[in-house]
Amino acid sequence: MKIYVGNLTIDTMESALIRKFERFGVVNSVQIIKDPKTGKTQGYAIIEMPDDGQAQAAINALNRLEFNGTWWTVKQARF
Repeated sequence: MKIYVGNLTIDTMESALIRKFERFGVVNSVQIIKDPKTGKTQGYAIIEMPDDGQAQAAINALNRLEFNGTWWTVKQARF
């Protein structure tokens, strides 16, 4: 399942996302989305987890998590 993680700060690292999501299962990939022209983060990431049950557990636990001063939006990616 692909998971959308929104409201990330500009200094959020892929390694931090991996640590949070690995508590729930295998993480296949993490991609912090960046503007192709400026290279700056667009404030969200896409995380892929192969097991839908583990992915849903991560969504349920991490949605509205306060991290580095912002509240994450975590949901199944819809694209």
